Amino acid sequence: MSQAKKIHNADSKMESLLKNREIDIKEYKVGDLIEGVVVSVSHGEILIDVGAKSEGIISGSELVDSDNSHKNLKPGDSVLAMVLQAENEQG
Repeated sequence: MSQAKKIHNADSKMESLLKNREIDIKEYKVGDLIEGVVVSVSHGEILIDVGAKSEGIISGSELVDSDNSHKNLKPGDSVLAMVLQAENEQG
């Protein structure tokens, strides 16, 4: 069985990203209006990608709207959503 070699490339893209201290990771607060992309739609919830490896879940009574337009959503659709609960220690 071969052994893995330790590889270090000082010019790698990841290395430059780790050194870049200007990267701004967005933290969402309750009441923020955010844009996301629908990842999946099921009977009781919609999962949206809001960027930076963050996702939001719209479920239950949050899905109710006057024209039931949420029933026409499909993966890839862009949506606007309001943050009702921000991420905590458990995610």
